This record gives sequence, C-alpha cells and structure tokens, in this order.
Amino acid sequence: MEDENSIKLIKAYGRFLKDESEMKLNNSLKEVKCLKNKVEGMSVELKVKDNIQKIFRGNQFEEGGATFYEIIIDANAKFSVEKEELLNKLNVEGLVVEVDLFDIKNISKKLNFISEGIKKEVDRLSEEEEKKSDEIKRVEKSLKHFK
Repeated sequence: MEDENSIKLIKAYGRFLKDESEMKLNNSLKEVKCLKNKVEGMSVELKVKDNIQKIFRGNQFEEGGATFYEIIIDANAKFSVEKEELLNKLNVEGLVVEVDLFDIKNISKKLNFISEGIKKEVDRLSEEEEKKSDEIKRVEKSLKHFK
C-alpha cells in the first residue's frame, strides 16, 4: 500500500512540475511574441526630407569620404539587416532567445554617431546662413546709399 501511495505521489508531483514548466514556457513564448511584435513595429529607417537630402548629398562627412546622405542610406540598410536578424532570433518556432545586447548597443552607437554628424552639419549650415544673412543686410544697406 505504501508503495502505491509513493508512486501516486511521485506521479502527481511529476504532473505538477510538467504543468508548471508548460505554464512558464507558455508565458515565455507570449513574452517573446510580444517583443517580436514590438520589434516588427519599430521603424529603423532614418528619414530625411528632400531639402535636407540635397544638403547632405552635397556635403561629405570627411574630406574624400562618403556624403552624409550616403552614410544615412548605408545605415538604413544595416539597421534593416540587424532588425531582420533580431526578428530571426525572436522567431518562436526556432526560438533562439540569445538576443545580443551588443547588437542593440551597436545600433545605438551608430545612430548617435550619425546624429552628432548631422547636428554639427546643421550647426555649421546655420552659422553660414547667419553670416550670409548679415552680409546681405550689409550689402542692402550699402545699396541704399547709392539710391
């Protein structure tokens, strides 16, 4: 009789562990699916307005190097590839949950680098615009004396 009760107890505990494991697995799968949906909804494309595109196409980041626009296009392509790799890692059927934080940090560093470059260029262009505006005002003033 004791042997039967022991066997029943062990079987019941086995079912409990199986149920608990399944519940944890299902919860984890739900979290992974939710994360995957968030990643799918994220836009990794850096959009640049037409008037800014013209400026970026004409200005190189470093002398003899790529233009800002080429850097942005390259970054867009890389970010798309990295997003796809991230989605593949989150694929529930294959379930490779090793999402490398280095990938995310790498994307962040690239975005910061591009952002800093764009800010410097915008600052430089704003300064040039201000100087040209001052020069135009000065020339207009000089022309008034001739009228």
